[in-house]
Amino acid sequence: MISKQLGDRVTTNRRDALTLARLRRAGALPPVSVPQGEEEALRDLCRALAEAIHDRKAAQFRLKAFRLWPDMR
Repeated sequence: MISKQLGDRVTTNRRDALTLARLRRAGALPPVSVPQGEEEALRDLCRALAEAIHDRKAAQFRLKAFRLWPDMR
């Protein structure tokens, strides 16, 4: 994360470009890599698993709420 001064809330492309250029020259920017096919596929699989777990929990909550209805007993 790039730290900013307290009063420096307005950003422009020019100001951002100058800040990034200074940080690059100073060696303060971390290296970034573009994910390859296998790595991206693994990330997609992890996202799908997390979404499936979330959907299953939501379905469990709906089922419990449905079973708690007084007319269903």
